Amino acid sequence: MGFLNRDVAGGILSSYAGFGFTTSKKPNMHGVGGNNGYNNKLLDYLYQRYKSYTYNDGAAHFGPYSRHIGTDRANAFLDGKKLRPFNKSLISHVGDSLKTSLKNSWSPFSSNILKPSIILKPKEWFKSGIINKDFFAKSNMLKLSGPIGYLTTAANSIYDYGWGAKKDTGILSTNFAADLTTDLGIGVISTGVGSVASSLAAGAVAGSVVPGVGTVIGAAAGLAGGLVTTYLINGTATGRNLKKKVSNGIKKAYDWVGGGLKKLGGLFG
Repeated sequence: MGFLNRDVAGGILSSYAGFGFTTSKKPNMHGVGGNNGYNNKLLDYLYQRYKSYTYNDGAAHFGPYSRHIGTDRANAFLDGKKLRPFNKSLISHVGDSLKTSLKNSWSPFSSNILKPSIILKPKEWFKSGIINKDFFAKSNMLKLSGPIGYLTTAANSIYDYGWGAKKDTGILSTNFAADLTTDLGIGVISTGVGSVASSLAAGAVAGSVVPGVGTVIGAAAGLAGGLVTTYLINGTATGRNLKKKVSNGIKKAYDWVGGGLKKLGGLFG
């Protein structure tokens, strides 16, 4: 669902307006091409929004006089649009995009959660950066990622074990826990495949030179990659059988852990 967002609309409009970067005779400089704007207020809003970016922790924008910029500014813009900067290899860009996509889609916490000095002070979690704010961002949830991603992924298992065909087994069972874990795992895999497909596709069409085209192609490839992955797992007999085997294996692990805890509790009971 990442295809349905304002960046894609802005990417289409910026491509039509000719917005993009060109090489410059001056070292570490790039030319900026494209029309200044649209007469329609909505179209112009989306176009100008697309040309906005963050530079040195401050808001920046390619206005009518932005015809030559430093490479560092161009890289900042491209990085913000999840396109490959001029100073980064395709492989490095794909790896960084994959890491960021998985973190913002599935991790509510930052790497600071591993620091004992922070985890033991819940009142300072937001101040210390232990919470991944991008995970909870409205723009992220509008793409059905973050908390919404968890809800949509878990919905099927919750219904089956709460009110559906498996309600007699119940949501307190290890069967439910195993199926839910498997579904979340599929979601993570789907996100990863979509991210790699998006990064590769955007790089293949020279997204750094024509950002709008890179944004649109990358978003379409990412959506297709995620949907194909989900279909192969849930929509084919081979995929469903593999999913069932994985779920059964996870259930056995949960049962083993549960059994061990019961035995341990018996020693002190």
